[in-house]
Amino acid sequence: MNPRMMVVDLDEAKVIASFPTLGSVAAYASHAGSAFGWANQRVPGLVEIVASGVTVDAGSKSVTKGMPHILTQRFEAPLPTHFVSHDKWVVSFNDGDGSFDYLLEPTLGDSRVITRRATSGRKHHGVAVIAHGNVFASLPDPNDVNAALPVGVTQRRIATPDAVVATNDQCPGLHGEGGSDDLVAFGCSDGVLVAEWKNGDFAFRKLPNPGDAPAGRRVGTVRLDDASDRIVGNWGTGIVIIDHTVSPATWTPVDFGVANMAFYVARGGQHVLALDGNGALRRIDARTGAAVGAPLPLIPAWAPPAGTSPPRPALTLGEGKAFVTDPRAGVVVEVDLATWTKQRTITTGGQPNSVAAFGRAQVP
Repeated sequence: MNPRMMVVDLDEAKVIASFPTLGSVAAYASHAGSAFGWANQRVPGLVEIVASGVTVDAGSKSVTKGMPHILTQRFEAPLPTHFVSHDKWVVSFNDGDGSFDYLLEPTLGDSRVITRRATSGRKHHGVAVIAHGNVFASLPDPNDVNAALPVGVTQRRIATPDAVVATNDQCPGLHGEGGSDDLVAFGCSDGVLVAEWKNGDFAFRKLPNPGDAPAGRRVGTVRLDDASDRIVGNWGTGIVIIDHTVSPATWTPVDFGVANMAFYVARGGQHVLALDGNGALRRIDARTGAAVGAPLPLIPAWAPPAGTSPPRPALTLGEGKAFVTDPRAGVVVEVDLATWTKQRTITTGGQPNSVAAFGRAQVP
């Protein structure tokens, strides 16, 4: 089957646009209210931007719905992989040469889109993020030119992204990033590296794995929310909630007893929402790790035959909603978070294995 990206109108619960793509798509959005979706095609090396076609008049609040369309603005680079959005900036890191592209999303649609490319130095599986006018870019291993994973981060100013102002190399096997108002966090093979905004600049601090962590256990995916002072990471067959406001930091593991397929911190920072291998959505208190209600069954359990890697289910969050794809059935399942109930099952066809919720642009 040739890869495509589809746009679903949630008012009509149907696919209203379908665009052929050159490669398999990883779908992203900077936030659920954004007017733009981002289609990352690692191979052949392309990131396309889809405009929702929906606008809201700031005065009358009237909604105008046009057709979704692909913008002429795009990124082209070798192996774009990690996509990060923070402080209204979108950053795409290109594993093939270690460069990264960044764009100020509110300028999309303007006569002058603010965008730039910089480099981390050489190819690796890296990441970059922007916070408080600073760019953090992963630091490739200086002792092994063939190492895929970086060993730390460099800090630069957004106006001069090729000039390094600070370096921290205490994050071996760096993978995963999350950002909130005053904190950026990176997953390491032996803990979490944080950069905290203090007195007009960032200060680095390492949060080492707890002493009783099982061998090989690590954080490789990081989630934060502006309204929460907790860091949430993957942890074996579950998650770990890290309180970095105390010293030493406290780590609260939450084991699902089944695979952790995907997880996010819900807007407002109160809950973590996770899709487990049984096909159920879990709601967890983002401070204590306690379960909030029973898991909500949505799709059949995920149990692909050994030695295979078929398209897998995906999770994303919208405004008061969660959406889970089932590529086996060609559907997207909607959840209402306020009532914690399964809502519509929307047929898309194909094998949807990546999903992002995006919506309305406000007209000034």
